Amino acid sequence: MVIHEKKRRIPAGVFAALPTAFNANDTIDTVALSHIVKSLLKRGVEGFYVGGSTGECFLLRDDERKEILETVLAVVDGKAPVIAHVGALSTSAAISLAKHATKIGATAISATPPLYFNYDLEEIQGYYTDIAEASGLPIIIYNIPAFSGRKFGVEGLEKLLNISGVAGLKHTSMNLYELERIRKKFPETVIFSGYDEVFVAALSLGADGMIGSTVNLMPELFLDMRSALFSGDITKAQKLQNIANSVIECLSGGSFFPALKYALALSGLPCGECRKPFLPISDIKKNIDCK
Repeated sequence: MVIHEKKRRIPAGVFAALPTAFNANDTIDTVALSHIVKSLLKRGVEGFYVGGSTGECFLLRDDERKEILETVLAVVDGKAPVIAHVGALSTSAAISLAKHATKIGATAISATPPLYFNYDLEEIQGYYTDIAEASGLPIIIYNIPAFSGRKFGVEGLEKLLNISGVAGLKHTSMNLYELERIRKKFPETVIFSGYDEVFVAALSLGADGMIGSTVNLMPELFLDMRSALFSGDITKAQKLQNIANSVIECLSGGSFFPALKYALALSGLPCGECRKPFLPISDIKKNIDCK
């Protein structure tokens, strides 16, 4: 497999981290998922991140993850970049998902570090290297210490970003000092902010865009936020971030992902329940306190 040029530029912007839509019988609802993607394209979303945390990745079978990616790529039909999350418990599973993403036309792939076992940095480097060599697509490191339990620090992230084939970072961390240091050391690397709550701050420190859960709910707000900041209207950008954060705070009153699906249903984009062990939306919504 030929590896793409290491620092090949990946399109960046305001990307939606798509949820997975489920039918009442717990199968993938490709119709509802397609409707969400079509709606977001019309509303100006600039790209899609498929099968990540918002998509309940580790609650899905590999064949389901492939079906979801195929559905999204068919709807997008080249109108926007599509990043496939292929992170898995084993390297072989991640490689299978990555090869599938390459075959069907994904723009890039992304992966969390391998989970559960306390792998050392050399083992994690090997995991990403193997995925890169097998797929040929540019890779985006998915740094999410709150979920992965792994804090790489600037030095660790540098080592991962120096792997041949790695072209980007999804920085889902409140440590924006790390983001700024990586921006300075890797000017050609594409950096996505992964926490919607700090989009303005991340942009100001050098992020190229965002991959966000609540982009599914309010894409226009984040697009306007970026426009305000880049036009020099910092006060407006801050006010828009305040609005977004009030919504996020509301959703965080319950379990976030079921609450997000509840909000999407209210907005006309129903996508079913989250998979167990998440609680049903009926149990979640009573804990959501939105004033």
